[in-house]
Amino acid sequence: MSKAIPNQSAYEPIEEPIEPVEPAAMEEGEHGGMAVPTSMMLSPEQLQAIKARMQLQQDVVNLQKMAGLDNVAEALEEDELGKIGGQVVREYRLDRDSRADWETRARRAMDLAKQKKDAKSFPWADASNVKYPMLTTAALQFAARAYPAIIDGPLVVKCKVLGYDPQGVKAGAGERVSQHMSYQLLFEMPEWESDVDTLLHQIPIVGCAFKKIYPDQHKPSGFCDDLISAFDLVVNQSAKSLETVPRITHVFTLYPYEISERIRSGKYIEFELPQKSDKGDDTESPHTFLEQHRYLDLDQDGTPEPWIVTVHEDTQKVVRLKPGFAADDLVLDQERGVIVKIPRKSYFVKIPFIPDPEGGFYEIGFGHLLDPISDVIDTTINQMMDAGTLQNAGGGFVGAGVNIGKGKSEIRLRPGEYKTLPNSGTDIKNAIVNLDHPGPSSVLFQLLGMMTDAGKQIAGIQDIMTGDTDVKTMRPTTLLALLEQGMKVFTAIYKRIHRSLRAEFKMIFEINKANAQLNMGKYVALLDEPVQVVQADYMGDLDVLPVSDPNTITDMQRIAKANMVLEEARNGNPSVNLYQATKRAFEAARIERPEEILVEPPQGPSPENQLKLEGLRAEVEKMKAEVDKMRAEADKTAADAAKVKAETSIPLGLPIPIAQPHFTPPALFQPSMQPGPPMGAPQEMGEPQGMGQQLPDGGMGSMMPQQNPLIGMAPELQQQMQNGPGAPSGEPAQ
Repeated sequence: MSKAIPNQSAYEPIEEPIEPVEPAAMEEGEHGGMAVPTSMMLSPEQLQAIKARMQLQQDVVNLQKMAGLDNVAEALEEDELGKIGGQVVREYRLDRDSRADWETRARRAMDLAKQKKDAKSFPWADASNVKYPMLTTAALQFAARAYPAIIDGPLVVKCKVLGYDPQGVKAGAGERVSQHMSYQLLFEMPEWESDVDTLLHQIPIVGCAFKKIYPDQHKPSGFCDDLISAFDLVVNQSAKSLETVPRITHVFTLYPYEISERIRSGKYIEFELPQKSDKGDDTESPHTFLEQHRYLDLDQDGTPEPWIVTVHEDTQKVVRLKPGFAADDLVLDQERGVIVKIPRKSYFVKIPFIPDPEGGFYEIGFGHLLDPISDVIDTTINQMMDAGTLQNAGGGFVGAGVNIGKGKSEIRLRPGEYKTLPNSGTDIKNAIVNLDHPGPSSVLFQLLGMMTDAGKQIAGIQDIMTGDTDVKTMRPTTLLALLEQGMKVFTAIYKRIHRSLRAEFKMIFEINKANAQLNMGKYVALLDEPVQVVQADYMGDLDVLPVSDPNTITDMQRIAKANMVLEEARNGNPSVNLYQATKRAFEAARIERPEEILVEPPQGPSPENQLKLEGLRAEVEKMKAEVDKMRAEADKTAADAAKVKAETSIPLGLPIPIAQPHFTPPALFQPSMQPGPPMGAPQEMGEPQGMGQQLPDGGMGSMMPQQNPLIGMAPELQQQMQNGPGAPSGEPAQ
């Protein structure tokens, strides 16, 4: 069957090592007198398992050898290549027929968006043929909102760190990978941005588009990221996804000189191009090729392998056959000795618009949804214009008796022109009958308005979305609510686009990760980081996704959100920083470097807060003084209470001793038994004799004399001592 790929018998089986056996385990058998180990006498099931594992090893070796070839078509016979080419073309046409209804409506939508017109012959030749640009407006509005949101500045890719990252190592690697991938897409692949612009105009019309990502060492970025129209990627309409569909056919064209270059480089096998051309005598017209990603069982082991087959459509000649799998990705069952699965490499990403309600593979666009309404609108407008034409042009019947000139049967007048006829005025008036045309119908005008509003609701091109509404007098919250309501149609679409871009960036990330020839010198120069840091950046567990926010697409949405925050700050919300709110409002308005024109607030409290702080501090000081005053009064009250308590502790009937600094009656007090100052010690001036001595344990009672101190005193003095000072004689002190 092949020339360079041997069959299975050409490979030596890889036998498993056999454990050595003891000599005692050897027995004589019917093997020519040879001693056969008992441990090698296996059951049929064991022998079958060993044989299956050996076969598995042989099949894996075959796949590894085929996966290493760049063009397997050079190793196959011509007959086998012919069968493969015929099968590819036949099944491609089956898939194309399955999506015929979608393709017809999509091509009609594309003509409608481009305002393509066909000549009309009803109700008369060259009748009114207006195409209302509703679909064109919807596509332009969608692309105008989505394009600046996706390509928003020099950073279009960002990385999300997965897992625990306490030291920020993964975050640093993610930041470097984001810068590098954004540089690749915007600077090393300048066509990527223009392709994004194109697909954002395609998908609202036809429903979807595709991106093809594959390694290419000849490119500065190390890979290609091509835009493919939905018309040029053919998949069976009943397929569920690109991952599970058995066939994916990419239709592309090459000029003859490009075909010759690929033959000379060895990428295509040599074949003879047909001389006929669909373009007439143009011998340089492009040729159509089919690149089909499909399954084929080339090694005839019963397990189909993924292959990429390139076929010239007209001649059905296979020019290239490349493996669509990696030998390291094989899923094996060693116990049963079978290849469970051969995963197919992913090259395509679909960018959808609105899913097909019937569950078809191809999504639908505004062209599918607005097609019936557009027909009604166009018909209504044309009928109204035709009615206006009839009303303005006039017409009727002319009697045969009117002489309008020799050989003439009709009268045509230009504005301001009068025709002279030989007939009298009465004859002319009686011979000419005008047909009255009522002109455009008001009912048709109302129908036109109703259908136009319905189309705008479907396409999301209300006045608030196109900028026709006066928003200067609206509050930011009201404007934001209106924008949110108008963006309901687009919000889910933007999320689908971001999901597709995330898959696209993930494929680019894997290509960079597997690219052993990644230009580390350029990477280090771009990021200005040590080599040992950046070498492991693509080895981490990172999730790449678009940098834009699918919930905030338009500038009006961004400005409305920023103004809502600014309004809260101006209204005195203590939880909102006025400086940061103003800065965000400027950034939403696309004002460059707003920090250069904004005055940063002082680090300390504001003047208003400072005054409040001073007032609070004064109140605190006042309260503190009042507390100290109250504490002093309390201390004085306590001292007075203690004094009263001391005075009231003297037994009734005893006189209160009064200090007499200059007079001490002799033998008034008995000497205390407690130690006191030495005899002859000087006393402080003004201190009565006996003051300052330590009181006995009995307190003040212990200072009382042991006998009546009034004994021996003059009667007048005794009376004065009993009545107290200043009391009249004979009246006791109270």
